[in-house]
Amino acid sequence: MCPIKKYIWKNTVWAALFIIVFALTVMSSIPWLWLMSIDAHWYSTMYSWYTFASTFVSGMSLVALFLIYLKNRGQLEYVTEEHLHDIGKFMFAFSVFWTYLWFSQYMLIWYSNQPEETKYFIQRL
Repeated sequence: MCPIKKYIWKNTVWAALFIIVFALTVMSSIPWLWLMSIDAHWYSTMYSWYTFASTFVSGMSLVALFLIYLKNRGQLEYVTEEHLHDIGKFMFAFSVFWTYLWFSQYMLIWYSNQPEETKYFIQRL
């Protein structure tokens, strides 16, 4: 096997393992344990989904910035405007999903008439 293919294969394996570790920690457990412990009196079953959506939007924004930077330097000749448009669609879709989760949490608290839960939203508005 040529050294470049070996290097690419090694990086692909490490990337796949990192995705699993990242999904199990940053996208689910860490928000629940660390960020929810900041306000111990408020809890949410949708908080991990909320942080996943915000992490995804941030990641896609960073990917878009890198693509634009590298495209302007002439290093990505096969990247077209359609690729950037698709990334924009992903960002928009997950922004809408993020807003949907936020509003659903608010509506759940409002509809169930839980005034002690509104502290979370009052601090953030």
